Amino acid sequence: MSTALFSFFGAIVVASGMSVRLDHLHSGRATVRYIHPPNVELDLRLASGGMNRIPLTYEEIGQQRRGAIWKAEVVAEEAAHFVIFTDRFSSNSNIQGECGASDGEQYLHIISLAAPMRETLSLNIDSCYQSLKPIDGYPQYDPVARVLSIKIEHEDTDKVTLSRYHLNSDGTAQMIN
Repeated sequence: MSTALFSFFGAIVVASGMSVRLDHLHSGRATVRYIHPPNVELDLRLASGGMNRIPLTYEEIGQQRRGAIWKAEVVAEEAAHFVIFTDRFSSNSNIQGECGASDGEQYLHIISLAAPMRETLSLNIDSCYQSLKPIDGYPQYDPVARVLSIKIEHEDTDKVTLSRYHLNSDGTAQMIN
């Protein structure tokens, strides 16, 4: 009976936007979840060991906070070194209703899989509030050069920026030109 209740409550949590699985992770299993809203963590269970709870960071803009978690996707992964993923949240509209029907807010995270496991980079890459939109095909990762490229359109100025980061084996990222 307790298993059925756990499954029942687990379904409610997923349906309510409080957590989402990070699919296609080869190193193990992971879930992005609210712990005490607005705090979010990555529950990461590697095939080689126990559960790791890694706090994730997000830029908050005034009253515009993240809503329900919609999805999380692996961008790239280097076993025993790091994982790069994005997560998307619904936008809570402001008092004027701005951004309520948008595609939400999307963040990119780099997680070091080396001890101590931690987030090494967090970027808002798609945002109604900040007028950011990633260019199709980005972010992209070159595993040979260990370079992460993020190309973003700034919709308020019609500018496009390309940011490039070199990733070290421990998952730390350094911006390059």
